[in-house]
Amino acid sequence: MSSSDSEQSDSSGTASSVGEPRTKGGIVSPPRSVSPPPARNRPEGRERAEPARQDPLMLMKSGRYLPPALKRKMLAAQGSSTDEAGQRASWEMLKKRINGPVNKVNTSNIKDVIVELFSANLIRGRGLYCRSLMRAQTLSTSFTPVYAALTAVINTKLPIVGELLVTRLVIQFRRAFNRDDKDLCISSV
Repeated sequence: MSSSDSEQSDSSGTASSVGEPRTKGGIVSPPRSVSPPPARNRPEGRERAEPARQDPLMLMKSGRYLPPALKRKMLAAQGSSTDEAGQRASWEMLKKRINGPVNKVNTSNIKDVIVELFSANLIRGRGLYCRSLMRAQTLSTSFTPVYAALTAVINTKLPIVGELLVTRLVIQFRRAFNRDDKDLCISSV
């Protein structure tokens, strides 16, 4: 037996070197080649997009945390707020400026919350204020006197906000009464 015969036939009948065809039971399989592992479900040439190149509004809505300084920088680089994306971004900021103070109001910090709400644009965001207040009051009825005091102070300066809130509460009560929703009826009153 020659040395090449001993390389090809070992105890299992397979080839021992990488470049030679393997045989097992008379069946010849193609030679093995060493190749890099396949990419993980990512088409060639497409890499993960950098955050700076994506639309700032899409980044804010994606749910990922963006530091406030980075948000302001991205919105300033985007341009004026006359386009739809800029208006949507300013609306989202207004919503956060109104929802935050309404959710954290209590008897000890009501003065600070009132100042914070008046610094927001309550004329433009009066619907947001009413929706936020109604939702917060429905979820925690124990804070009803605090929400009433907050609305009373805002109503002294901006009566249109108080009028809208009363109108929405009456509509909510009628809908709940017609649906026989006792919990919503009680929280609307």
